[in-house]
Amino acid sequence: MGICTPLIAQELDKFSFKSPVSVSGKLNTTTTFYSTTGRSQRDPFYWLISGSVNISYNGISIPLSFNFSQQQRTFAQPFNQLGMSPEYKWLKLHLGYRSLSFSDLTLAGNTFLGGGVEVSPKNSNLRYSAMYGQLIKPIQPGNIQDSFRKMPAYARNGYGTKITHEKDGNIVDFIFFRGADDESSVDIPDSLNISPEENALIGVNIKRRIAKKLSINIQTAFSGYTQDRRLPETVNNDFSFRNNLNPFLETNASTQFNKAIISDFSYKGKTYNIKLAYKRIDPEFRTMGSTFLVNDIENVNATVSWVMLKNKVNISTSYGRQRDNLNSDKVSEAERDIGAFNVVYILNPQLSLTANYSNFGASTTYDPTLFLDSLNYLLVTRNASLGGNYIFKGGKTNRTAYVFASYQGVDDPAGNSSTFYNVTSGYQILYPSSGLILNTGMTYTNNAVTGLINDSYGPTVSVARSFFDKKLKGQIGTTFLQSYMDGGLQSRFVNFRLNGSYTLKSNHKINLISTLLNKATFGENEENTIEFRGQFGYSYSF
Repeated sequence: MGICTPLIAQELDKFSFKSPVSVSGKLNTTTTFYSTTGRSQRDPFYWLISGSVNISYNGISIPLSFNFSQQQRTFAQPFNQLGMSPEYKWLKLHLGYRSLSFSDLTLAGNTFLGGGVEVSPKNSNLRYSAMYGQLIKPIQPGNIQDSFRKMPAYARNGYGTKITHEKDGNIVDFIFFRGADDESSVDIPDSLNISPEENALIGVNIKRRIAKKLSINIQTAFSGYTQDRRLPETVNNDFSFRNNLNPFLETNASTQFNKAIISDFSYKGKTYNIKLAYKRIDPEFRTMGSTFLVNDIENVNATVSWVMLKNKVNISTSYGRQRDNLNSDKVSEAERDIGAFNVVYILNPQLSLTANYSNFGASTTYDPTLFLDSLNYLLVTRNASLGGNYIFKGGKTNRTAYVFASYQGVDDPAGNSSTFYNVTSGYQILYPSSGLILNTGMTYTNNAVTGLINDSYGPTVSVARSFFDKKLKGQIGTTFLQSYMDGGLQSRFVNFRLNGSYTLKSNHKINLISTLLNKATFGENEENTIEFRGQFGYSYSF
């Protein structure tokens, strides 16, 4: 109520009731067909409807988006989603299925079903954002459909807020986020070892320019995570941070408190840049606002890049060291060293060359107190690549030739090694007057694993052309690939592709993508498989 009242009072005199409501958006429909003479790898038919609509009137913007698919029948979490984010001046609302990002360590863009708000006044150094919604829907146990088992889950709800202060390019964020499972949402048997969890955390982000060329970025978070909120509550009689989290987090014997930091220091010179980065995420650090956050890791990295010869040469190099087992309580500890070097050389507008090399070493040490002897394991991976691109000048055509070669080698302490080589080359001719494009290419790979050598090679040819002032576009192509194991023919792949699109009155578009694959294997498991995939799509813009 307090937000709506000043909006009306301040902006009513600026309304122009003669202006019509503006509606724009896009609707997409896709149907996919699949068939094979062998064992089916997917459903024979699949459909998807998606779209977005934006309604605006006198500075008020209401964007909506939606996705509907047959996947609702099989996936554990809902695929069908509908949401809207109306926006007016410095106020933006989020309703339905939406996502917000506070930081990598707190709320990191997870989709939620609920509501959110972002307030960004123009003449203020403060910004405010908040959200509340369902992060995971409840899933009953024992539900099996189409051979896909839905893991039971409690309904998980969360809310959070971020307050941002920005001045002269310096930014400070204060973040709070809480998530909790609703034990009453589903009845999960104790035998499944799935317990309702709870999480509360605070975070601070700092982005500051220390000097004209030196800047610092820091993300920090402190998280309290309860793995089973059914256990009796425990209270620390001494003054501690954990008591300050009540009533946001009820602590018990399963509650763990951990911290995390992601930071970097950057210095930008006239022709060079230097960046030092440090990352540490405690073991068991968890947040319900980030799905794919890896914990128990410490990483130090340094990167230097510079330009030479009037910006014709760009060079970058980096070195980093990573380790886990930060609390020294695991059976083994892994350490990784990563070094990389990259060069781009633009000799002239026609010719450019690239080269890079990286070395990755991973070592694992086992605790000698748990074994008769200390066990060490070292894995070394080397990667290198070299490429070139040349543009031919003159004539009525545009012609480009390229070649790219790469190498990867892996060694382990047992004397096992593997190497992988790949060489790809191609030639393209473009006829600007007719829109005709001809592409030819050749690929060769060699993969040698101790005692076995696999070679594959084959050509690729494609023709593309546009018609009727580029309203109709079509492409046809084929790829032939043969694979040999120790000199003997192992398999053969023949792929045919036919793609096309037609645009009518700039807002109607029809797409067709079809692929026919013939795969033949030889030897003891001789088999011939034909696979077809077709996709038909229609989109309408308004």
